[in-house]
Order: sequence, then structure tokens, then C-alpha cells
Amino acid sequence: MTLMELLALLRRGFRLIAVAVAAGALLGAAWAQATPTTYAATATLGVVPHSGQGPRGESGPAGPVGDHMQTFSAAASTAQVLLPVKQQLGLEESVPQLRQRVRVRVPAAATLLEITATAPDADSAVALADATAGSLSGAIGKLVPGTGSQPGVSTVTLQQGADAVVHEGASLPLFTVAGAAFGLVAGVLAVRAREAAANRRDLESRVAGAARNGALG
Repeated sequence: MTLMELLALLRRGFRLIAVAVAAGALLGAAWAQATPTTYAATATLGVVPHSGQGPRGESGPAGPVGDHMQTFSAAASTAQVLLPVKQQLGLEESVPQLRQRVRVRVPAAATLLEITATAPDADSAVALADATAGSLSGAIGKLVPGTGSQPGVSTVTLQQGADAVVHEGASLPLFTVAGAAFGLVAGVLAVRAREAAANRRDLESRVAGAARNGALG
């Protein structure tokens, strides 16, 4: 179909196509509104070795600290870390339920822990990310033995949850436009089908008329 043919079709079936576009836009907006909205906040901890715990001569990407990064990441999902978070924030969720809303990422060849928490609103996501980072920070100091009373590593807060909040949900404008586009396509197809059916009926009527005329003759 050429552009001119499409424009002619739009003119002929304007009313039906307009209804289809409006219906598609409304359905897209309704879908976006019905989709649960989630916010994700990310707090970042840097793990710092104390004196004598440096990377020199070690196998990991950052010496003994690098060797322990996956252990630190896994610790974030334990009751030892999450139970204090639950109590601090006064959450009614169980630890297994809370575990589903917290994830930790360790960037490659880095001694960083990116703690991401999700929640229905931004403030709750920020609070959960920061509380988990704080609780994990306390646990990390106990996981690597140091010398005397000094732990082997310590942590530094490089980013708080409020500094990295992302909206994870359906975009109302995007879904509305997508719905309208779908309605446009559906409307055009409906008009083409309607016109094809009308042409077929007209052809059948002409054939039947010619047959009658032939029989009479």
C-alpha cells in the first residue's frame, strides 16, 4: 500500500479508525495504571582492607578483599543482616519475604557492593537500601579476621539509596502512545476488511445479475 492509498483509506474510514485509536489509547493507559509501580534504590559500599591486608601477591582482583566479595554479597541475604533491618524499619514481612526485595551486585574486579532494594514507593526503597547497607557493613567487619581487635576490612558508604532511585513500572505516556498505535493499525485493518467485504458482495451481486440476464436471454 502506497502512502497516497493509505491516506485515502484514512479519509474513507476516518470515523472507525478514530474510534479504534481512542479505544487503544484508553486500554494502554488503563494497563499502565493497573500495573504495580515499583521503585528501586541502590546504596553502594566500598570495602577497604586494613594495613597488611593489601592486594600485593594475592590471587583475587583486589587481594584478600576481592577473594571475599562474593561472601559479603551472600551475607546480605542472611537473617543476621536482614533481621536487624526488619526490626529497625518496623517491617511486618518475614526475613524470606524481605530477601525477595533485596539484591546485591559486585562489579567485576572491584571491591564494591551495590545493594538494591525495591518497594512500592521511593522513600521505602531508600530506607530499605540504606538499612541493609548499614547492617551488612557491620557484618562484614566480622567476616575477615584482622590483627588484635582490629577487623581485617572496613566499609565506606560511597552512595546512599536516595542518590540512585529508579522507577520500575509501566510508563503511562508510553503505554498510551503504544495503545493508540495499536488502535491505528487495528482500525486500518478493519476498514480494509470492511471495504473488501463490500467489494466482494458487489461482485457477487453483479455476477448473479449477469447470470439472471443470461438466463432470461
